[in-house]
Amino acid sequence: MECFSIHGQPSDEFVSLDLTDDGIYAMQCSNGHTTLVSLQQHKFEILFDMGINALIDGYPREAVATIASSLERFYEFYIDVICIKHNVNQDLYEKIWKQVKKQSERQYGAYLFLNLIDNPNEIDILTIYDKSPAGKQENWSTFRNKIIHEGYIPQQEEAFMYIDFVYQHICKLILKLKESNEEYLQTAISKHISRVHKKANGSMISFMSIATIISLSRGDIQPATLHEAINPTHLKWQYKH
Repeated sequence: MECFSIHGQPSDEFVSLDLTDDGIYAMQCSNGHTTLVSLQQHKFEILFDMGINALIDGYPREAVATIASSLERFYEFYIDVICIKHNVNQDLYEKIWKQVKKQSERQYGAYLFLNLIDNPNEIDILTIYDKSPAGKQENWSTFRNKIIHEGYIPQQEEAFMYIDFVYQHICKLILKLKESNEEYLQTAISKHISRVHKKANGSMISFMSIATIISLSRGDIQPATLHEAINPTHLKWQYKH
């Protein structure tokens, strides 16, 4: 932005950087100007893409672990939206969140009850049963725990089935949030941007948006399945319905 203000146009330089946990990136152009840039995407959107990259590169175990983290961060976002809707005091919210921040089962429980409050006539849970490639009934939470805690190495097709299930679950919830809680959804997004400004500690920061498979900013409807959302030609194998 300094190059733009001085020369009337930004520099044409590109910088390759590693992803950061806070989503803030510092870079310096050849004119010596330091620029801070932040991604508008939330962590669950970035993590989901990282999980898909792992799947495409042939690492199904790492893919499932990363997608499971994406889901947990989405639940955190969902909880935030519903708490905003019900005017929960922000300071109290942060104090309570500290009590569950490192405990995924408690976070999932918080999501279940807030989802029930917001949708009293239906239940939307992830732990339903489906058939695994081995032909047996598998609880997806058990499947995820087996990978994270027991070192289980899943087949590509098993990993794809889990990720597709999570994909459809998150997309369905985002759609419901947009249909009935758009105002509070936008407030949560603004809150995310405010946090970034606070982390920048007074420094000027620019925002950029990138295309992600799961996207809060997507204008149209998400593809119905994961197979439709990613380019199948990138896969080293083909999932059989």
